[in-house]
Order: sequence, then C-alpha cells, then structure tokens
Amino acid sequence: MENYILLDNTFSSEANHASSINTKAIAKSENGNLGKQFSLIFSDRLKKGLLVETEIEDGYYLVLNKELDITEQGITYQEAVENFLAFLYEDFDNINKLESSKLDAKLKTILQKYKELLI
Repeated sequence: MENYILLDNTFSSEANHASSINTKAIAKSENGNLGKQFSLIFSDRLKKGLLVETEIEDGYYLVLNKELDITEQGITYQEAVENFLAFLYEDFDNINKLESSKLDAKLKTILQKYKELLI
C-alpha cells in the first residue's frame, strides 16, 4: 500500500494582480520524494479556480498546466505562480488584440480556452 501525505498551504500576493493560491496537494511520501503537487489558483482575472501542477526541479519551483501548455518557474512557489499568471494574462491580452482573420486554428483554440478562464 502506498503512503500519501496531504499538504495545505495558503498565501496571498499583491504583485501584478491580486491573487490567492490555495494548495491542497497530495504527495507521495515514499523515499522522501514529494512528487507532484496540485494547486487551485484564484485571481481577480480568473472566472474560477485554475488547477495547476507544481514540481521542484534543480532547486526551482515549476508551475504548469498541460491543457494550456504553460510552464513557468520561480525561486519560490509564490514567484512561480506569479510568473505563471503574468504569462497567462499577457498571452491572452496579446492574442485577443489580433484580428480574428489573422488567427490560425491553434491560436483560436488557445483563445477560446483563455476566454473560458479569464474575465
């Protein structure tokens, strides 16, 4: 039988946009390896919580969402989340400014996903 631990972490940030990050993560405790953690991120521009995966690699926190194909890193967990949100907002704003006739199928799909998530 595998052993798991439940981690709980909450903090707020006043960086570019007010955001709060609530972490309810299940991590494998086998061999002292925390494995993958999952966080639910809330911010003033998100319509609902966004589930992201968190990993630690080479001393950096990685925050990623495979569906959106976004991965950002930081020295701290908070910095990685802030970088993730900053990229998400900037990418959405840049794509949303383009004329729809200039969007290829991939960008249209990404824009649709962003519109479902962002205000």
